[in-house]
Amino acid sequence: MLDESEEEFYTRMKVINPEGQRSLEECQDLDREKVQNRLNVLDEEIRVLENRVKAHDTGHIKTTISTLKARKREIERRWSGDPDWLDEYLTGEWHGY
Repeated sequence: MLDESEEEFYTRMKVINPEGQRSLEECQDLDREKVQNRLNVLDEEIRVLENRVKAHDTGHIKTTISTLKARKREIERRWSGDPDWLDEYLTGEWHGY
């Protein structure tokens, strides 16, 4: 997933953000190692929380898992160059998966 050349990476980033606007999140996403580390941390946290889910009284944990999975999808979509990388669940446009 992270084996493209620097030039390909920055070319793709210009397609995603043609005006070159840089939020804190976008600046962090430009660092390949930070992107992979972030994905790894999200995976680990999702696994930990999935092990804590019980039959009842853990709806807040299920919501957190859904949010972390949505954030991971956003990062992966953005990394792959998807111009629609914002996740519907996190933007309020989600209608169920």
